[in-house]
Amino acid sequence: ELTQKKSRKKTGGNEWVMSFADVVTVLLCFFIIFYMIEKQFAKTTGFGVSSGTVQEYKTKMSTPEVLALIETIKVMPQVKMINTDQFLEVHFPPEMFFKSGRTELTKEGESVIQDIIKPLKSLEKGYFLQVQGYTDDTPVRKGGKYKSNMELSIKRSLEVYYYLVNNGVKKNILTVTGFGENKPLINEAKKMQRRISLKFEPAIY
Repeated sequence: ELTQKKSRKKTGGNEWVMSFADVVTVLLCFFIIFYMIEKQFAKTTGFGVSSGTVQEYKTKMSTPEVLALIETIKVMPQVKMINTDQFLEVHFPPEMFFKSGRTELTKEGESVIQDIIKPLKSLEKGYFLQVQGYTDDTPVRKGGKYKSNMELSIKRSLEVYYYLVNNGVKKNILTVTGFGENKPLINEAKKMQRRISLKFEPAIY
């Protein structure tokens, strides 16, 4: 009987040790799975310290062609530019492109676009260009041509889009967005809210 008790105690101890080892093994498997998921997430979204996508953005935003585009925009008066490792966003003063309440491009607007068309055409592969239209928060005139600021901003974006396409920029890199009075620029004059913006970024898949 004493031998049987010793045997049961010994067996119980081994069972506990084996159970702990099994738990450690399972936890290790979970850590490996989570690590692989994090690596894949970083690769596909651009987030993560070791992400290859982040480096791809930096590389494509520092090519000679992109730098030439940036230099062209830098010398334009009153233009506000946001330049990051992942995108280039340019805000053009409203008077450069459209008269108040109108959607026909001004001669100055056509001239400004002509200045950037050449570098844009050299960047057609592997990049996207979003044309963004904005207004201030003043309501449109009742009974006027446009029902809302949103409609007015979209029409202006389309006007710039068609001018780009008609002058050789391919459609497949262009998108059009109108924000109306939404997304105002912080600490900027009211007239600057009626801007046209171009957002330029690499196409990373």
